[in-house]
Amino acid sequence: MKLFSLLVLFLFTANGFAQTQSIKGQVLQLGDSSPVYNAHIYFEKSAIGTTTNEEGFFAFYFPEDKKDSHIQISCIGYKPHTVSPSDFVNEPLLIFLEEDQVLLSEVVVTPIDPKNILEKAIDNIRQNYPKEKIIKTVYYKESFKQNGKPIRFLEVVATIISDGFSDSRQNPDKYDLFVDQKRPGFNYDSTFEGGNGIGVLHWLLWTEKYLNKGKVRKYTFSYEGKSYFKDHEVYKIKITTDENQPDTFMYIATDKFAIVAISQSFINANRKAPDEKQQFRFLAFNLYVDFLQLDDGCWYIHTIDDFRESISHDGTITKTERSIRVTSIEKGLVDINEKNKILRETDLYKYPIKYDPEFWNHYNAPPETKEEIKAKSDLIK
Repeated sequence: MKLFSLLVLFLFTANGFAQTQSIKGQVLQLGDSSPVYNAHIYFEKSAIGTTTNEEGFFAFYFPEDKKDSHIQISCIGYKPHTVSPSDFVNEPLLIFLEEDQVLLSEVVVTPIDPKNILEKAIDNIRQNYPKEKIIKTVYYKESFKQNGKPIRFLEVVATIISDGFSDSRQNPDKYDLFVDQKRPGFNYDSTFEGGNGIGVLHWLLWTEKYLNKGKVRKYTFSYEGKSYFKDHEVYKIKITTDENQPDTFMYIATDKFAIVAISQSFINANRKAPDEKQQFRFLAFNLYVDFLQLDDGCWYIHTIDDFRESISHDGTITKTERSIRVTSIEKGLVDINEKNKILRETDLYKYPIKYDPEFWNHYNAPPETKEEIKAKSDLIK
């Protein structure tokens, strides 16, 4: 968990909402045509775009002046792919991604030291990530299910004001958070633990402790090979601990030694309920964060995903999914309407704000899945 928190403060930039055209498509895996979840479809060197939902679908609006630009499709584990808006004559466009077989480097005179690569990434933090005050717009979605039954679903767009990277003593209370928009959702069980979306939003957007060289000594590193991520050649480093913790994979750019993606995963096939003394235990979880480099040379956060499956002492299976997409950013100070400022303890589901369907019709949030649409129609009555 500490490793996942690494670098989660840094955010990427985007243009505003001056969209005039739209494109739709579906991203599938080459070979078996299975949908590719969380593939990033973005215009190069910009944050105009979106990500695929669990069914591989995407749709987004873009300005007229981008019609001759290239659209990049990226996803960890797959080779990058490029298309242009003119390819979307017959919508939806089917895009097939080929699995990326990470290869170990050719024989070299000096073996590659994965610990040294990570230490260089730490040394280069200040030059690779933004340091100015940042005002960012984020799309946030959370979904809770118990034994397959949807019990909570929430989507919001919020503005967050925070500092860029400064040092290891980041304070989450320094954030100013404002709710801009909220889609209709539902809360079938308001007593469900973890239902405070505000706390989650803060937790996913700040770094509690920064990974430093002292902590590096506690981990074991292995070099998995080189790959490509968003047109950048990257090292793939595997990090393990002696504790009962998930394996962590870091993707580090070979030129600037910037950490551009972090992934943690854990799967426990044993579904035996925990002891009565334990409230629950995890069966599986996956934490993921990645970054996008823009024209200023800095890397800004692009996507955060958090999936967890747990079992309680009575055998209840709970699935929790949380996602964040940072959709725009400004540097410096801006005037924000104070009436929308909220406290960290406020439950996002209960936070009152007028629903504007026109806003959501032109907002580049990932499309809702068929399951999400059905759950909302069944429970919102």
